[in-house]
This record gives sequence, C-alpha cells and structure tokens, in this order.
Amino acid sequence: MKSIEKKKHNLRIIEKEEHKIDPELISKNAVWVIERLNNAGYDAYIVGGAVRDLLTGREPKDFDVVTDATPSQVRRIFRNSRVIGRRFRLVHIYFSDMIIETSTFRADPSEEREEIMIRRDNEYGTIEDDVTHRDFGFNALYYDPVNQVILDYVSGFEDIHNGIIKTLKKENISFLEDPVRMLRAVKYSTLLGFKLPDDMIRHIKKYAKEISKCSKNRLYEEINKILKSTKASAIFEMLHECKLLKYLIPFLYKELDGKHRNRILEEIRMVDELPKDKDKFEYETYWAMALLAGMENSSKLEKSLLAELKNDSRIKKVVPNQPLQRPYLDACRAYVEDKLLILNIPKKICEDIGKAFYIYKKYGSWEKADKLKQFKFQSAFAISIYYFEFFCNDSRLVDYVKTLNIRKKNMTEETYGKHRRKKRIVSRKHCRKVVTTKKMTEGESENG
Repeated sequence: MKSIEKKKHNLRIIEKEEHKIDPELISKNAVWVIERLNNAGYDAYIVGGAVRDLLTGREPKDFDVVTDATPSQVRRIFRNSRVIGRRFRLVHIYFSDMIIETSTFRADPSEEREEIMIRRDNEYGTIEDDVTHRDFGFNALYYDPVNQVILDYVSGFEDIHNGIIKTLKKENISFLEDPVRMLRAVKYSTLLGFKLPDDMIRHIKKYAKEISKCSKNRLYEEINKILKSTKASAIFEMLHECKLLKYLIPFLYKELDGKHRNRILEEIRMVDELPKDKDKFEYETYWAMALLAGMENSSKLEKSLLAELKNDSRIKKVVPNQPLQRPYLDACRAYVEDKLLILNIPKKICEDIGKAFYIYKKYGSWEKADKLKQFKFQSAFAISIYYFEFFCNDSRLVDYVKTLNIRKKNMTEETYGKHRRKKRIVSRKHCRKVVTTKKMTEGESENG
C-alpha cells in the first residue's frame, strides 16, 4: 500500500471564556486520573465524545482519557486498572460507579500493509499523530480539565458550531481504514442534527460493503448504542438510505424495502419513546418490534400455529395427561434465530423474542387469559407485554397482563418471582470467626 501523506495541523488553544464548559459537569474520577498521570510526568486529556457532548449541550455518557503513557505505564500507576483489547490496547480504570477508558497516543503503523484497513493499531506516538487517528473533526478535541482549555488541531470546535461532519482524511481513505466510521457518521448526523455532505453520502454508498469486514463484536456494540440513543428509528431509516443497513442488518434492510416499511419504523419509534433506565434497558424489545411485521405475515408460522391448535385439541380428547407438542413455538424461535444469530445476538435473546411472539399470538385473547399465568416468571413474558400494550385492543386483557409482570419489582435487582430464594453470602472472615468460636466452646466444655 502506498504511504499516506501526513497533514500538518495548526494548534489552536481555546480558553474557558470561549468554550464555556462547566467544570462541575466533568467527572471527578476522570479529573483524578488526569491529575495522577500529570503528577507522574505524563500528559493527559479528556478526548472524544465527552468533549463533543459538553460543547453541544448533551450529557456525556462516559469520559475517555488519552495520554502519552503506554498501557503498561498506566497500569503501574493505577492498581484499580486492567489492560484490555487486541486491535487497540486500552486500560480500563475501575471506580465504584464508572470505568475510565484510557488510551495512548497512536501513530500510523510503520510496516507496509496489503490493505488500507487497520486491523492492529498499537504503535504509539505524539498527540499530533493521535489527531489523525480520530474519525471526525468534532471528536478530535482534547480537553485539559486542570487548566480548563481545549486543544484543537483540526478546527473541530468550528465544525461543532457550524454543524459539519468532516473526516480528518479523505473519505476513500478514512472509511477504508475503519469502515465503522461510516456507521458513526450516520449516527452522529441524526443525534447531533448535523447534515451529511452529499459527497460523504456518495462515499458511504460506494464503500458500504466494507463494513461486513469489521468485527461482529464491534458492530454489535455500535448497534446497541444506536438502540439506546432514543432515535433508533431515524438512524435505521438513514442507514437504509445509505445502503449500510444491507450489510449491517440484512433482514431489516429487506423489510424496509417492502410494504411494511412505515409500520416497522413506527413500531421501533414507539420503543424509542419509552423511558430508558440505564440499568434495566432491554435491547431485545427493539428486535421484537423489528421482527413483528415479518412474523405476523409469515405463512409458515401461520400454518404451524394452526397445526399446534389442532394438535392441542386432539391430545386433550385422546390422552388428557399427554404433554403438549409446540411446533408453533419451535417455528417462532427458528424464525428469530435465522434473522438475529448472524448479528452476534445471543441465542437466549433470540429464544425469548420467539417465545414472546408465541405468547402474544396464541394467548392474545380474553378467553385464554388464565393460561398466561404459566409464563409470568419467564423473561420472554416481559417482552410480550409490549406486544399486548401496543397492539392489543382489549383493555381488560392489557390491564390483566400488566398485573402479571413481576420481572422488575424494584430498581436494585431483577426478580422473576418470590419463589426464588436469595443466596446468603458468607465472608471468609465470618467463617473463621465461627470456627474459632466453636473451637473455643468445645475447649471450654472439655476443660469443664
């Protein structure tokens, strides 16, 4: 591969009077990490999404730190840390309520590569080198919380104020180096209200297929971020227009190309409008809504439902105690697994979504409401409640189903029923105390 020319960047220091970032909004843990690195003789800054969010009036979800210290050096400074990653070696510094992800300034790989795509990126350099590794200008701002200044090498501060999405290299290089950048460009455009340039849209359509070369774990993580963004419907719609959805979520791309496009987007939008609890968020609810139209219009599932109902009535007449066969349940699970397993979604989630649809379709009438009790302790039932709440016309049945939902009784732990006992956790110190007390009692009894 031909060597890529490095651009020289002009540093602009933005003082606190201009950027107006409130120090109270900065995580105390992130500031402590940076101060500790500074005291050890290293430079360190808050970088990326946190700085962008603070400048756009959004609440940062996390605070990433970048430094000139190598991962092993960071690890020696912080005992509450762990080195992770293969493609990018990072250090996670653990606190009681959050993780501060710390990375080292990166430089371009020195060895020749047969392809542009970066698969390993663990060569370290200066902050000027690191700038070129950022995806967009507004993500390449370095904030120093100690001196309360922003270091801007690429006019990222202006990009935010002008609502511009700009790659730091030419699109034909940037998107091939890391195809996930195309997905992020679409996501940021929707979340921040920034317009995608026509030339960038053209390049995304041209290189959309490249995203299938990325790690499934990375793509799964990015999709989950989209689902939790409260604008999943709008982002999926734009991903479809840019042809990225075809290689990212194939089944959803086909569905949005068909006659159920508006219905699917509306159903996902309904889930977007639900309140999002950070600890109790359920990604499977989105997948359940995205698959609903296809499952309801599947002739194969319809035939299996009729076969199961016929089989249920026949067994009741002939052999009263014979366990019921459930071909419809098997068909529902198989349908979901066929669509979702290739996306790296856990099989347990696929099974729950299939069973949720099964519960809703087979027992979605007032006459069969009493049979819903058998499912109330199951995780699939919590998903089926959304089906009843959004699509069932019988208000009596909806109210009854809600009374059976005992999955989330409180905000501290997830419970599926009172019948599950809590395990008692006994510390080693307590065990030693009990043993010592027992020996002393036995000794006293032997000595009279």
